[in-house]
Amino acid sequence: MLQERIRSVQEALHVNNSDIARHAGCSPSNISRLKSGARTPSPDSPTISRLAAGIYGCARETGQLGVLEALCALPADEADAKNALIRWLTSEDAGIRHDAQRSYYSFGVKLGELMQLAGMTASRLARLASLDSTAIARFRRGQRVPKCSPRIIERLCTVLLQEIRRRDGIRELADLMQVSPAMLCDDSAVHIVRDWLCGVSAPVGRAALEELLESVTEYSEILLSEQTAPPDWRSVLADTQSCYTGPEGLRRAMMRLLAAALRDRPEELWLYMDGDSDWLSGEYLTQWKRMMCCIVSKGVRLRIIHNIERDMPEMVAGIRRWLPLYMTGLVDPYYSLRYCGERFAHVLMLIPGSAAVTACYVRGTEESSMYHYMTEPESLLRVRESLEELFARSRPLIRVHATDGSHGYVTGQNIRISLGENSVTVSRTEPPHFSCEFLHPMLCRAFREYVTQRLQEDGAEPVRTGGTQ
Repeated sequence: MLQERIRSVQEALHVNNSDIARHAGCSPSNISRLKSGARTPSPDSPTISRLAAGIYGCARETGQLGVLEALCALPADEADAKNALIRWLTSEDAGIRHDAQRSYYSFGVKLGELMQLAGMTASRLARLASLDSTAIARFRRGQRVPKCSPRIIERLCTVLLQEIRRRDGIRELADLMQVSPAMLCDDSAVHIVRDWLCGVSAPVGRAALEELLESVTEYSEILLSEQTAPPDWRSVLADTQSCYTGPEGLRRAMMRLLAAALRDRPEELWLYMDGDSDWLSGEYLTQWKRMMCCIVSKGVRLRIIHNIERDMPEMVAGIRRWLPLYMTGLVDPYYSLRYCGERFAHVLMLIPGSAAVTACYVRGTEESSMYHYMTEPESLLRVRESLEELFARSRPLIRVHATDGSHGYVTGQNIRISLGENSVTVSRTEPPHFSCEFLHPMLCRAFREYVTQRLQEDGAEPVRTGGTQ
């Protein structure tokens, strides 16, 4: 059974023994012996653990976690997924979902559809996108997915979209992507095509979406009036440093800024970060949450640009963390239409007219990165101008409404899902009533496919609403 499952994984992911071995930290011959049955380790052995890690690493590197999750029915959380993968590899009972790869609309298949709409050959696309034609062929065959190369994907999407527009193929493209043609006529169209090309479909998104729906179902109103800040929050205001270093420095600078917001009660607090979020963990995360809740309880509106250049499970996990604050109606979450880049990471956090924290550092140098705390009016003006430009090139991620909605497909979780032209609204059907209108194209596609699957299972019909983006 182990041999058959290794073969199924390799066929679904288009990877070989060497690919898995590289991520597993072993030699290809070790994978070969497992696949041939020459070696059958016990389920709790380090060998099986490394094999599972190698398979998961391959799927993540090639942007095919969705294929793996669909094939093996894995949960979205990485740690849980790896444990479930071990059980799937070694269990005699767990089945193989032979339809998983067909139901997953792969990067190569999508690229082929775009090229057909554009009437473009691999050699011509390669020339216009400044790539080697053999690279295009590998993309088409699924031997390589450039998900870790945003600039390559951007060039491919730009060239293909220009040619499709020239051939008056926007309507056909919209039908293919299941979006409104209007969404493909403005400056954000390249990014929408990019998200579709690199995104996931129903088998990947279903588990993540059901977790999100569960969060909405289990949500209980935050009693903001009862939220208390850490008892020593005022002490950080005595800090007069202008420069902080490393993750600990970022924590101090962030807490100082939040304390200033809690003290001054400004109208708004603006936040943007595109670096690693490992600094936001442990006891500090608890303090950060308490400060955020207290700030919102004072009527301060948060404007946030989320870094969501990730797959569906990661995006949903981020939304679930912020969901309680979203429900206050005092958080305006956005997503950027631009890639954050692979060389540098940035921090821009601002209390307009009062204080700011900024940073720009090379990715991978977080331990020595420098964070600047600013209060000078001229510096604050420059930070504001930068953030205003970022917000101008961003789109709303979620809108929250104090209503339970009135139409839509009702799930068994006391949740109503209403499909709009450019949005999907998820509403609670029991108190406390509220609705989340999701506006990101990837989320909208995943919800539509989720509802379609549910309809096939229970015969219900969704009702479209007039949501806008």
